[in-house]
Parts: sequence; structure tokens; C-alpha cells
Amino acid sequence: MNLFTAKLLVAAVGLISLWSFQPDRLDQHDRAKANRLTETVTASEWLGPLAPIAISPFFGITCLAGMSQIAEGTFLENNQFISSNPVLQNPYVFWIFLTLTLLTSLPRLTKVSKPIAQALDQVETYAGIITLLIIRIAASSSHEPSPETAVLAMGLFSLTTETLLCVAAVFNIIVINTIKFFLEILAWLTPVPAVDALLEATNKSVCGCLMAIYAYSPLTATVINLLLFFACLVVFRWIHRRVVYARHVFLDPILAQLFPSYGVPSHSHIQVFNQRDWGPFPAKSKLLFETTDDGWRITQRRFLLPTKSVLLDRSTRIELVPGLFTSRILLPGVDSGGLVLTRRYIHHLDEITKQMNLIRRDEPEEKASYGLNSF
Repeated sequence: MNLFTAKLLVAAVGLISLWSFQPDRLDQHDRAKANRLTETVTASEWLGPLAPIAISPFFGITCLAGMSQIAEGTFLENNQFISSNPVLQNPYVFWIFLTLTLLTSLPRLTKVSKPIAQALDQVETYAGIITLLIIRIAASSSHEPSPETAVLAMGLFSLTTETLLCVAAVFNIIVINTIKFFLEILAWLTPVPAVDALLEATNKSVCGCLMAIYAYSPLTATVINLLLFFACLVVFRWIHRRVVYARHVFLDPILAQLFPSYGVPSHSHIQVFNQRDWGPFPAKSKLLFETTDDGWRITQRRFLLPTKSVLLDRSTRIELVPGLFTSRILLPGVDSGGLVLTRRYIHHLDEITKQMNLIRRDEPEEKASYGLNSF
């Protein structure tokens, strides 16, 4: 799947959701339920299903839609987010997301097709997030929040409790899903044929069990979600760096083939990763390697944090070593494992060598797989 198709899938899920749930399509009975939903849904009913949705976004929403459509006359009526939600009660939601669940789960069963599923994983995650937010927003679209709901005012805008809950939901899903994605990469690299199918079966079973707990007790499900979230948060930064690294290693060659301009290096900088801890950079950090008037600068740009940089003098001997899966930039006197270039630039290594004043050196084939030996 190329980048355009991935974006198209996310947009399609969102448009289908909006088409099904736009306020002017709701009858008077549904509008009344939407207003009641906004007023009565508790934080636990909103936060409780986030863990299973993070583990399997499409399957999680399928479970929510299924429970919503059988809620009438059962104990599920006590859960306002399920029983009074005209969004989840739309039968199209259940069948659309059940189909998406099957389409994204089947490729995960074998190692041959697993990379396709892994390429779709991020698309599934963001499509699931968009749909979940649409479910929340569409349910409250006909209800104007009172001034008392604003909890924080900052100049031209204010943050409401509902807004904060939505932001918390997005962050919660991303953190847990990132850890899950990393475990799937490890399973794929493990040379055991059945481990991928076993992990996928476990994935869906855990998602289903957590949804069952949520159905009976949203508060218990919320506690489990928070425990899982904080456990994942402890290792999130360490794993997130490796997930970003893995995605670039596996997807950059595909993107460079589909979009030739993606693989063309800039005249002044290229994207690299440090294989091991080096200087201020933890292992697998995404870095910019660029030329300066006096030599080279290696920079890590961080979200909402100051950048980190290391300067190298022009007299430093820096070598570029091509490889089968990744290439390396070797820095003398530093046991860093080198800076790794993905196959994004594989057709422009001579150009990079010349523009950035590097020395090219080829290695034997037995060392050509460098970069895939550890995550």
C-alpha cells in the first residue's frame, strides 16, 4: 500500500463515519439520546474501552458497535456511552468495521504477508482514533456546552473537560498501540512460523476480554486501562525510538520506489539513526546529518524540547559504508556502531558521498545486513 492509498483509507473511514452520523440525519428520538449521552456519560464509560481499542482499533470499535446494537433490554443499558449512542447503534458501523478487522487481521497470520499488515498498522490506528473522536463529537454535536464546562482559558480559546478527555484518549491509544506494534515486530523477526498467528489470536482475545470487562464494569475497565497505560508509558520513549527506526528501515525502500522524490537527498542534510548510545543521543534516535562551513553537525530535533547537536571538525575522517539493508556513516574513535542510513537513499549514495565530503568504503557481503541485527 502506498502513502496515497493509506491516506485515502483514513479519509474514507472518517467520511463514512461523518456520513452516517451527521446531526441532520438523526431523528428526534436520536437527538434526544445524543443530548442525554452528553449529559450522563461518565469518564469511566469513555476511558474504559481505550485499552482494547489501542490493542486492536478496528476490532475494538466493532465490539462497541455490536454491544450498542444489543444493549436494549439488557444490563448494557446502564452504560450510556453504549446504549444511548446513535453513532454506535448504526448497523453500518458494525459491518464496516468487522470487514476492516478481517482485512487487516488476515495478513498478520503469516510472516510473508505480515509486512503488509505492519504497513497498515499506523493507518488502522489513526483511522480508529478519528472514528472514536467522531463517535464522541457526533453524539454531542447538538448540545452546546455551558460556560461551566470550561476548565482552562488560554487567550483566544478554552479547553473544556470534553476536550481534555479527547486529548487523553488519543495519547492513551498511541502509547499502548506503539508498544503493541513493537511486540509484533519482534514476533515477525522471531524465526518461528506460528508465532505471528499466535500473537494475532492473543491480540484479539485480549481485546475481546477487555471489552467484556468494560461491558460489565466500565470502572474496572478504566482502572485496567490506566494501569496498562502507565506501564506502557514507562518504556514508551525507549520503544518509540525503535518503532520509528523499524518503520523507516522497512518502509523507506517502498516509499522511495513509489515516490522517487522521497529518496532524493537534500544538498545540505540527510536523515540518519545512531545504532547505539552516543554522546547526548540515545540509541535509535532519528537525527539530521548535515554539512556546515567548518565540518558537520548532527542534530536531534525533539517535540516541545530543545534540540541536541554535536559538531564535527572538517579534519575528521568520515566514511560511508553501503550495505544490503542499511548503509552506515562511520565516525572514527567513537564506539557508536555508526550512523545508519536506510535504503531511502540507496540510489544516491555516490551523490551523498560527494556533496557531504565523505569517503566511500565497501565491505564484504557477510556484513551487508547491518542494521537488522537488533532493535
